[in-house]
Amino acid sequence: MTKRRSSLALRMLGGALAVLAATLLGVAASGVSYALFNAERDIAPGEVRSGTAAIEVEGGLDPIAWSNLVAGESVGQQVTVRNTGTTPLRLRAEGSAAVGYELRAARGGCESPGSPIGGVPADLGRLAPGEAAAVCVRLDVTPTAAPGASVDVAVAFTGESVRS
Repeated sequence: MTKRRSSLALRMLGGALAVLAATLLGVAASGVSYALFNAERDIAPGEVRSGTAAIEVEGGLDPIAWSNLVAGESVGQQVTVRNTGTTPLRLRAEGSAAVGYELRAARGGCESPGSPIGGVPADLGRLAPGEAAAVCVRLDVTPTAAPGASVDVAVAFTGESVRS
């Protein structure tokens, strides 16, 4: 019987030692991984600014000037886009027209043909708060345009806030 008691006591002592070793190993491992993934550093204080982003479009496209066009002709009209918000904006124009017509936009007068704005917005540069920009919207009638067709044309201006 004494042999059994000492054997049982040794097994219990061995089990307790195994649990203690596993606990110590777990604590040590978690401390090491925490140290591996932890870093601290002082940083300079930052500044957070907020503002409003808003644009207004003044003027419009005269439907009479955009009528009775034939293949190879173009018409352009100028509108004014103003940043009425309090933060600088990146101005873009996007538009859509039927097949056979190409819609373009350019900052400034209508002397430049501008960038196509069908599907991909054209970047028209930055606008500071309160700044206005003249933008020419131009429609080119290509040789593939259907004669006598009436088409809808849509132009959208967007302003995305940028760092000052």
